[in-house]
Amino acid sequence: MARLLGVRANTVIATAFAISGLLAGVAALLLVAQTATLTPTMGLNPVIIAFVATVIGGMASLPGAVLGGFTLGC
Repeated sequence: MARLLGVRANTVIATAFAISGLLAGVAALLLVAQTATLTPTMGLNPVIIAFVATVIGGMASLPGAVLGGFTLGC
């Protein structure tokens, strides 16, 4: 649909990945600054929780994954 509207889809996808990487880097810097430690398994707990929420909600459905996250959070 984006291409039909004249938007370069590959540019949008690349920009989205760049922004998500930048935000992840900022979050990592803040976490390291707060805890003053750096370990290889530092972000493992949030990744496992997000994966379980995605599996509960359904891998092919973004609204289902969000609902799975809310269910897991409650």
